[in-house]
Amino acid sequence: MKLRDLYTGSKPYSFIAFDTNASSYAEPLIDNLDREGYRYWFNSKLTPTENDTNEMVDRIIGSSVNIIVL
Repeated sequence: MKLRDLYTGSKPYSFIAFDTNASSYAEPLIDNLDREGYRYWFNSKLTPTENDTNEMVDRIIGSSVNIIVL
């Protein structure tokens, strides 16, 4: 997965959830979101810490749209 600028502001954004095994499906979706100017956030770490998990919960709650890639 290439480096991305994950959204950190207060405007509406999408939370994207995907397993690393699904990154071949998630990557084109995220490329399209970038190209169209959408804001999004996903956990970019393979093994999140407890603080990362807390941030992830906050991001899910704060998002306007949740996208799950299976």
